[in-house]
Amino acid sequence: MIVLEANETLRSTCEEARHFLRLGQADKAGSAWYKSFLDQPTVRSFFKRSVFGKGTVLQVTAITQVALAFVACVDDEPSELLPTAAAVQAVMKRAEAFESSLLAETSFWVPSQLQASFFGQFKHLHDVASAVKTRSAGRPAFEERRTFVLHLARALYEMCGDYPNKFIATVAARVWEDTESRAVRKILTDVERASIARYVDDKRRQTAESENLAHLVIARASIPPKMLPAVALPQTTSEIFQAMLALAQRIPDETDRIVAVDHLDMLRREIGLEPDHPAE
Repeated sequence: MIVLEANETLRSTCEEARHFLRLGQADKAGSAWYKSFLDQPTVRSFFKRSVFGKGTVLQVTAITQVALAFVACVDDEPSELLPTAAAVQAVMKRAEAFESSLLAETSFWVPSQLQASFFGQFKHLHDVASAVKTRSAGRPAFEERRTFVLHLARALYEMCGDYPNKFIATVAARVWEDTESRAVRKILTDVERASIARYVDDKRRQTAESENLAHLVIARASIPPKMLPAVALPQTTSEIFQAMLALAQRIPDETDRIVAVDHLDMLRREIGLEPDHPAE
């Protein structure tokens, strides 16, 4: 019953969170959902003593991460409740009893050529069952709460470099009413904290590398291309003929070169320009 009530509250809270996420920044700051968190003394205390105390924008950002964490509980693939150790032992005992009963009449039920592979499956079942992750007996674990805590803890650590257990417990209690700081600490084990720290460090390094690359690209693009010095084009008739003569004198074949130079000399004389080189 408690789990069902929590699930119903979670669905309702996620609807409110999605509505909050669709709002603009100014509307978020004026929303009843945002203000309902500020009514909590623990929330106000955390904001006052952390980086979020610098302004409403940062506080809205923090509550936005709370909303995203609630949504993540529903959007993530639902996980089945872990079995208790007693339930796993009961499955193993039933398998062993079934195996024993078959062994007593193996010639009737299992052909001899299949006995090795058939009974090997019972050993496999025993090995698999012994490795199953279990939960403590009694009240089932809140997997959704675990998802919420880890999601929010990672976001807050990325923003302020800290794990505010009391703040996380307070906002989590909106759905899971009995959530206390020790429940958050139990989820945020040393292994989980180290994993979050590695994730944030990797993300920051990748972001820095991307920004450096973008700056290099922008800097490279802002450098004007190197322009070759402009070559002055011939302007007068004499300069044009001189350029044509210079090209004619570069012809590889000697006979063709002499014919071309002579032809240009003839043209120069016809238009009244004397050649600049002595006639051969």
